[in-house]
Amino acid sequence: MSIYNPGTLKPSLTTEHRRKISLSLMGHPVSDATRRKISDTVKNHPKQRIFASMGGKAHLGKHKHMSEAWYQKQREAAQKRAANDRAKQRTRETVTKLWQDPTYVSKQMKARNRMLPNKCETKLLGLLNELFPKRWQFVGGGQLIIGGRCPDFVAISEQKVIELLGTYWHGLFDGADRVEHYKMFGYRTLIIWEDELKGEPAEDKLVKRLRKFTVK
Repeated sequence: MSIYNPGTLKPSLTTEHRRKISLSLMGHPVSDATRRKISDTVKNHPKQRIFASMGGKAHLGKHKHMSEAWYQKQREAAQKRAANDRAKQRTRETVTKLWQDPTYVSKQMKARNRMLPNKCETKLLGLLNELFPKRWQFVGGGQLIIGGRCPDFVAISEQKVIELLGTYWHGLFDGADRVEHYKMFGYRTLIIWEDELKGEPAEDKLVKRLRKFTVK
């Protein structure tokens, strides 16, 4: 039984009907004239012309009945997205370059009141000094910039950094992103979440992580 599509006078074929047609055409030779006719039909389709101008090829699928104006609108939207992506990339490059300038970093940190460690950072710094005296230092106030980013703690001689992240502002992706970023500059990174500083059970686990990361 055929099923009719709204807005058309031609019935669409059932899956079974299409299968039978496919089987019947297996091994059926197609003449050069027929191939040329099919090729010309595809080339002259408005969707094909629009996408060809964009450097790609069109697939005449479910949108084959759309007007050329519709395809033009899609092309303009794609070009706008590409322009936005380029603008974002330029912004990232500019910001990264700015963060290489110590004067700029100092101004930013002062404006954000980040020259001194906050409550959680002070607690972690005390724990680090207790476990590893004079081994770790707080640099979250802009004292050290690595590839445009400022880590919270660093063990310079060992090429290791620690980032203390708050769960309110940061997600899991942020931690993974920072690990990969510092890795490009030869640093190993330990991500610590502020929840790990709350309560003895959590701190006991944190101490084990710190020992493993620092001693290794």
